[in-house]
Amino acid sequence: MSKHNREERIARLYAASEQKRQDTLTATQKAICRLQKEGKSITFKSVAREAGVSTSYLYKYSELKEKISKLREEQKHIGRLTIPVMSDDSKNRIVEHLKRRIKDLEQEVIQLRRANESLAGRAFELEENENAVNRFRKQNEKLSSEVERLAEQNTELKNKLARQTLKSTNKVTSIKHKGVSIPESVKVELKKLDIKINSTLRKLIHENPLEIVLESIDALKYALNNNSVTNPSGFLVKAIKYRWREPEKTSQG
Repeated sequence: MSKHNREERIARLYAASEQKRQDTLTATQKAICRLQKEGKSITFKSVAREAGVSTSYLYKYSELKEKISKLREEQKHIGRLTIPVMSDDSKNRIVEHLKRRIKDLEQEVIQLRRANESLAGRAFELEENENAVNRFRKQNEKLSSEVERLAEQNTELKNKLARQTLKSTNKVTSIKHKGVSIPESVKVELKKLDIKINSTLRKLIHENPLEIVLESIDALKYALNNNSVTNPSGFLVKAIKYRWREPEKTSQG
C-alpha cells in the first residue's frame, strides 16, 4: 500500500470517528433535553439510559460531565422535579373525581361499620348461646344422673311392691278359699258321696252357680251307678269345670 493511500484511509477513519462522536454527543444532548422537558431526574445513569450510551462515555467528555453535574445539583437545590402545569379544566375534573371517590369511600366506610357492628352483635349472641349451651349441658348431666337414680329407686319399689302384692294375694287367696261358705245342699250331697272338700273343689263350688254344681253332682251319681269311678272327688272337679250333666237331663235339655 502506497503512502498516499494509507493517508487517505487514516483520514477517512478519523472523519468517521469524529462523525460518530458528534452523533453521540447530539443524542446525549437530546436525551438531557427530554429528561428536562418531562421533569424527570437527571443523573449520569438516567442520561446514559436515555441516550443509549454507557456512563463511562459521559465522564469521558468534560462538557457533558459538567452539564449533567450542574443540572443534577440544580434539581437537588430546587428539591423537586419539574411538574407540567395543569389546566383549570384538568384540575376541576380531578377534583370532581376525587370528591366522588371520597363520597364512595365514605359510603363504604358506613357499610363496613354497620357490618362490623352486626358481626360484633352476632359474636356476642354466639358467645351467650355457647355459655347457655354449657349451662344446659351441665344441668342435663345432673338431671340424667338424677333420672338414673330415680329409675333405680323406681325399679326397687316396683320389685318390692310386686313381692308385697304377691304375699298379700297369696294370703288373701288362702284366707278367701278357707273362708268360702259351701251351700248346705251341696254339703249334704257331698257327705252322702263321702267326698271331702279340698281347696280346688271349694274354689270351683264358689266360682260356679249352685245349679251347675248340683247338676255336676247328679252326673257323678249317674257315673257311680253305671261305671266304676276310682276318684269321685277328681271326677266331680272335672264335671263342674266342663259342665257335665247326666244323660237324661242332657237329652231333655
